[in-house]
Amino acid sequence: MAEAALERLREAIIMGELTPGTPLRLEDLGRRLGMSISPIREALRQLEALGLAEHLPHHGAKVMRLDVEECASSSRSGSPSRAWHCAALPSSSHPPTPTPRAHTSMPTTKRAER
Repeated sequence: MAEAALERLREAIIMGELTPGTPLRLEDLGRRLGMSISPIREALRQLEALGLAEHLPHHGAKVMRLDVEECASSSRSGSPSRAWHCAALPSSSHPPTPTPRAHTSMPTTKRAER
């Protein structure tokens, strides 16, 4: 159940249904997803680990803002949780990643004519 809750909440965040700053209240999410609060609580912990949600003491959890530039830097630094999260973004929001070229000083050769 927690996996299903995680997937649905992750999708809602990425698709913009749950916008940055939106409070993630267990009871509200439970009603929305038709689940008890136990799997929702576990899903929120996992969302926090993925960087999609933030828990504030005495205030509860809220949706985090996703910064495309942050995604680019985290993918270069090798942050697995952030990279997984960023990979789920629509491809149009990904900045272009420079590809290293191998053997840039290799001379080009002409194709043999028949």
